[in-house]
Amino acid sequence: MSQQYRVEILQSDADVQRIAPEWLSLWRVDSRATPFQSPYWNLAWWRHLNPGGTLAVVTVRDRGELIGLAPWQCGGGMGRTLTFIGRGVSDYLDVVSRPHFRIQWLPEIARNIMRQLNCDGCDFDELSRRCGLMDDQDRGMSGVVEGGSICPVLQLPETVEQLDRAISPKASKSLGYYRRRLVRSHCCEIESANQRNLDYLLSELSRLHHEIWSARGQCGVLYGKGIADFHQDAALGLLHEGALRLYLLRIDGCSAAAFYGFCCHQRTYYYLGGFAPKFARLNPGTLLIGHAIEQAIHEGSREFNFLRGSEHYKYWWGAQDRVSYRVRLSNTSTNGD
Repeated sequence: MSQQYRVEILQSDADVQRIAPEWLSLWRVDSRATPFQSPYWNLAWWRHLNPGGTLAVVTVRDRGELIGLAPWQCGGGMGRTLTFIGRGVSDYLDVVSRPHFRIQWLPEIARNIMRQLNCDGCDFDELSRRCGLMDDQDRGMSGVVEGGSICPVLQLPETVEQLDRAISPKASKSLGYYRRRLVRSHCCEIESANQRNLDYLLSELSRLHHEIWSARGQCGVLYGKGIADFHQDAALGLLHEGALRLYLLRIDGCSAAAFYGFCCHQRTYYYLGGFAPKFARLNPGTLLIGHAIEQAIHEGSREFNFLRGSEHYKYWWGAQDRVSYRVRLSNTSTNGD
């Protein structure tokens, strides 16, 4: 790595908060970054879901300018292992970096950080295929690289008029039928999140998500200590940034379905949703996803990412698998793990 690069480990909340505006600026210019690399998401996770790890946010500077940041922690239920903060609730984990700078995160920086913090190794999962953690020059690094989660992705056309050719024929035909059936017999409206209604829409999302999962005898992913506060905190920041996509579909004045997702760098992400079982025959969840897909096209998104999981409904739309991967590296290894 160039001698002019300065690498620093930030281990206190105060130090990380101090550089949060720089982190945000870096996230904005990194075209590979997802919402899960934003300081809004990561700092909310640290405040509300931190399992007891030690902060190890790594900054890389070139002549004082922040050009790279890795939101890492040591420990946190993983022994003396270096991992990303945001683990568990984040569908993609990665560093952020300024374009045109080459930073050798692996193995050079990661191994130096592990030695300084006395970590046994690193375990980086949910890395996308366009991950900035390893540039092409780093792919020969020693360690274990494994396949990880599957995130089905739908490629989007340039205009809504072309949508029929982008989604599956079955989805195209069914979506039109569901819409005609709904407006024929019911009044419906879709509300989008703003500063005034954010709390209400999040509470309806939680309620609808709980309803559908309770009907299946399960809790869903919004159950657990701190999870509601985490999403409230993260969503507020992402709303301010213009990256939150939170919609509520009402049928005859009643909340029927909710969509919770994000949009940044011409990519839209569907994080989770919920719907009222009493409206199941009207397919409110499908209708709201259709609305979100059309909004994504209007906004210039080039893809609609359904995120982790191989549920049938994602392929019903015509999404194609995109595999994430996992990298594990030992502190003591020099020629491999």
